[in-house]
Amino acid sequence: MSQQPDFEVIVAGNGGSSIEEWKRAQKAPESDLPPLNKAQKEVARKFGISEEQYQRGSLSLRYGEERTRSRATALGAVVQEILESLDPGYRLFAVVAEMANCRWVVRIQTSDRTVGIAISRELGDDIVDSDTVQDRQQLKNLLLSGLGDSGSRAKQ
Repeated sequence: MSQQPDFEVIVAGNGGSSIEEWKRAQKAPESDLPPLNKAQKEVARKFGISEEQYQRGSLSLRYGEERTRSRATALGAVVQEILESLDPGYRLFAVVAEMANCRWVVRIQTSDRTVGIAISRELGDDIVDSDTVQDRQQLKNLLLSGLGDSGSRAKQ
């Protein structure tokens, strides 16, 4: 059983779904399909697709959001670890997945302010997928730069 993170995970907008998630949704039993509200049924009708096709598309997007949330949680855990090594007073309180903008945004509380730091999607993906020493150092440098004066007081 996975533990809930100490920070909020926010998926801003629709991050989309992968081909694998689409295929998984196509094979899902009807009992797994999300119900449609009246407006969604109307959209399906206007686009000339069956309600089941619309439901399967919605399910694939839900799978994509679950994947994005999982990746945001993994990235946040690494950010938290780095922040703790810099200053135990730093607190990560949110990871925002802005996939339409090709970035992650971490929200950090310092002793005197709240800081939002953008992390490129590429670096975030490298951290989650490979987690090399070089990736961690690049992330640490980005966090220090974003923290400004607060970060310069921390251990390097």
